Amino acid sequence: MLWLWVASTAALFAALIVYFIFEDVRETILETIADSLYWLIPSAIAICCVFAIVQTLAARKERVVLAGGDGPPPILQGNLPGESRAAVPVIDNTPRTEPERQAELRVVIIDASGENGEAYPADFKKRVEASLSQHFRTAGIGLLAGDQLRARLVKELHRNQEAHSLYDPATLQAVGAFQGATHGVFWNISKLDTGWQLDCKLVRFKSAEVIASATASVADSAALSVSVPNVGDALLSEIAEVAIQTPVEGSVCGRRIVVQGKAKYVPRNWTLWLSLLPDRVSAHFPQRPVTVERNAEWTASDVYLGEEIVKQQQRFRVFAVLVDDSHSQIIKNYIASGSNVGLDIASWPREHCKIISRVTVTRSEVERPGCGAQ
Repeated sequence: MLWLWVASTAALFAALIVYFIFEDVRETILETIADSLYWLIPSAIAICCVFAIVQTLAARKERVVLAGGDGPPPILQGNLPGESRAAVPVIDNTPRTEPERQAELRVVIIDASGENGEAYPADFKKRVEASLSQHFRTAGIGLLAGDQLRARLVKELHRNQEAHSLYDPATLQAVGAFQGATHGVFWNISKLDTGWQLDCKLVRFKSAEVIASATASVADSAALSVSVPNVGDALLSEIAEVAIQTPVEGSVCGRRIVVQGKAKYVPRNWTLWLSLLPDRVSAHFPQRPVTVERNAEWTASDVYLGEEIVKQQQRFRVFAVLVDDSHSQIIKNYIASGSNVGLDIASWPREHCKIISRVTVTRSEVERPGCGAQ
């Protein structure tokens, strides 16, 4: 191998000598290098562009595969297996009446009339389901959409109905779990002498419990535009959640207080009122209606506890009350009259009024801003 090393070294020295002695050779070499540099830069840019395009196409293909369910599941943010959930503080005071309420409700609207049901006008089905869907969606409830998906679910229910009731618990649990729905709105239309009757039931899939039911009589399809929203409000009123978060239970307050809270699944055409019930008094004293914002929060900035001057402490219960349109008008008329006898709200029928939540506070005999602990 020594001769190869000697030959290589001699060739390098010879090339070096030729480069410095023969000017024509030197100029040819320099021109060749210059020409190669001229094409080297655009070639490098072109290669980088091709590489970037190939990488982008490959990334898009990977996302399509993942969306189709053939690839690995996406990484979800949240508690990992074995991670303690107790470390996360619970700040939402809404009632925990059902486990699924800790997440968002998801409703599927189902025509329960069946194949042997009475025939009704062709546009009834579309009007009923469209109106109910809009009503529940406006209340912040997710919907299991899609005509084909609903049709498969209804077919499964009626197939099991041959041996069981339509609200058979095992069937509803299986269907609800598979479709990802927590509740179902089952509706049907029956013939009356002078028109039609719409019946709706709100059913919890997990227990097959009929939570709420509502009925409306309609003369024709045009009347559905009024009747269906009323039926939807009646169903929502049974699952509405209202929490008073400020002031807290047992607070000592001045005369003027600010009441704040959260509300979910509130009927669109019902009104949320705040009402006071003084200690040792049976009549409610409505204060004011409140508006629920898009983030589910509400605030009443001017609520007054009793008279301007008091000689001793007095307890008040502050109520959040959901009231339908007809009984809201009773409250408005009472406030406009300037009367100070109160209203017997507790005796109003549940289909018109729901007392949702309350807190008890104490009015201090000494004027003080806001509320504080006992």
